[in-house]
Amino acid sequence: AFLVTDKKSNLAEMFEPGKEVVCYESAEECLDLVEFYRKNEPERARIAAAGQRRTLAEHTYARRAGELLALTPQSAS
Repeated sequence: AFLVTDKKSNLAEMFEPGKEVVCYESAEECLDLVEFYRKNEPERARIAAAGQRRTLAEHTYARRAGELLALTPQSAS
């Protein structure tokens, strides 16, 4: 799917804005971006595919579970 989302300070840690996801800072900018990408299917499809590749490679349940487990103190045996 093509993702248009609000700009967060840590978003670039998860996706590359403009290449894997599209970000907006205001409601007006969001509407402009949606209208632009609605009319530009090839660019929309390219960004959606790149975002999907990144998601499948890096944002999996197994990876998130591993990150959470790494934060959990290990009990002594």
